[in-house]
Amino acid sequence: MLAKRLVLGFVIFLCPPVQAFDVKPGLWKVEQVGGGESDRKWTTEFCRTAKYTSDILKTFRAALEYSGFGIEDVDDKGNTVYLTVADGSLDPPLVLDLTLKKYSDEHFVYTNESRDDVVDKYVEDHRWLSDDC
Repeated sequence: MLAKRLVLGFVIFLCPPVQAFDVKPGLWKVEQVGGGESDRKWTTEFCRTAKYTSDILKTFRAALEYSGFGIEDVDDKGNTVYLTVADGSLDPPLVLDLTLKKYSDEHFVYTNESRDDVVDKYVEDHRWLSDDC
């Protein structure tokens, strides 16, 4: 189960947000809070290329499916997208509610919550830093 938690976090960390979220390519800072163990906090920077900002929904779905998650529901409200994903290979299945909220093309927030509290809730704050990677 720990491996699934780490894979999901890694998938979400690497994947840019969904189609309604046109964000700038370039250097991004990601601050994650939560994930259990006294709500640890970490910050990292990474490069988001134009390749990932051109067809984001396709990239996001492919990464989730590669990790064993199926997308059960997508509710696109414009600047906020709600997704329900599940991994049916686990017993009981792991079902997660994901929220992506865009504040601007330089700032969005990702939230991950498990329906059965199997995975600790965590929040990632993504902020664009510069065009240069």
